[in-house]
This record gives sequence, C-alpha cells and structure tokens, in this order.
Amino acid sequence: MLTLEQRETLHAFASILTYPQDGFEGLRPAIETLKKMADPKTASYVSQFEELTANLVAGRLEEYYTEIFDLHPNTHLYVGGHLFGETYLRSGFLIRLKEEFEREGFTPPEKELPDHVSILFEFLSQAKSPEIIADMVSSFLIPAFRKMLNPSEFANTEPTEEQVQWIGETRLKEITTPEIDSLITVSDNNPYFLILTACLHELEVLKRKMETPMEV
Repeated sequence: MLTLEQRETLHAFASILTYPQDGFEGLRPAIETLKKMADPKTASYVSQFEELTANLVAGRLEEYYTEIFDLHPNTHLYVGGHLFGETYLRSGFLIRLKEEFEREGFTPPEKELPDHVSILFEFLSQAKSPEIIADMVSSFLIPAFRKMLNPSEFANTEPTEEQVQWIGETRLKEITTPEIDSLITVSDNNPYFLILTACLHELEVLKRKMETPMEV
C-alpha cells in the first residue's frame, strides 16, 4: 500500500505532465509537493526545472511542452505506444486499463487515451490494489520512460512475457516493434527533459520500496 506522501507525489507528477494551460503558476503546487515529498534526487531535478521555467516569457512553457511531448517522435506520453506501437497489444493494453480503472472506481478524462502518462500517474495515486500499482510501475511505466530517455539503448526492445500476459494474451504473436529513431535524442535544452528524468528516478525508487519487505 502506498503512503500518503507517495500518492501525493504521483498526483503531482500527473499534474506537471498535463499541458500547462495556466503557465508556470499552474504548475507551482505540483512543484512544491515534489520538492517536499519526493526522493531528494527527484526533488533536485524538479528544482532545476523550476529555475529554468519560473521566469519564462508568456507562452514559452507551453511551447516547450508541445515541442517535447507532441512533436518529438521519441517522447510522446503514451505508454502503450512506446511499448507496443500501433499493434493488437496496444489495443489490448487500452482495454485492460479501462477494466482496471472501472474496478478501482477511477474516472479518467474522456478526451484522452487511458495510457497517457498523466492519467496513469493519477490512477496510481488513487489505486488501492498493491498488485496493479506494482505491475504498472515495474512492467509499464519504467520501461516506457527508459525508452523515452534512452532511445538508442532500447530501440529494439520486444514486449516482455509479463506485459503480454497482463494484457491477457497467452503468447506473443509476431509484431513489428515501435520504430524509434535512435539518432534523434531529447534536447537537454528543453526543461521538460528534467521532469522525464525525475519521473524515471522516482518510479525506480518506488519500485525498490515496494520490493523491500516491510519490517514487523
């Protein structure tokens, strides 16, 4: 079971990965939460993001968001797209997510696909099942963020047996893995690169904590 601090951290990441229609001021509560409640290294990345974005001219933050998440082929925010491409596996993933959302009593935004990172972070911030939280973090979110941040290393990664079984398939059919242009990398000049890095680090910290037996 997640702690209150872990849930608030996940909720904050969900907010910061949503389009910043209210500019930096709209992100301030999430930034403050992450600086206080996330792992110190995560908080350091978020603080750097704050330094780079707090005084941007109007509209520039939105441009950064669009540039990295909407226009960059390797860093869109759809987990199923990164892991399965536009294949039957992604369709199965979306269906299973909707089933889990309903089981947990979670209502996602209607205008967004359920595998958008911000929706998955918000879902996990509310989910009660330790199993679904562990599966989502270990088998889906961490691999997706690794692909976003290290496209050359993970360009030819095939879906894992755990991913296929979670979706409900008994075996992996032949598919074409998502194409990744390993020559295109995320620009360090885009401050959202720091948020992606912070997300991956915090997810890995959460995974280790979930795998560590609780002391009696």
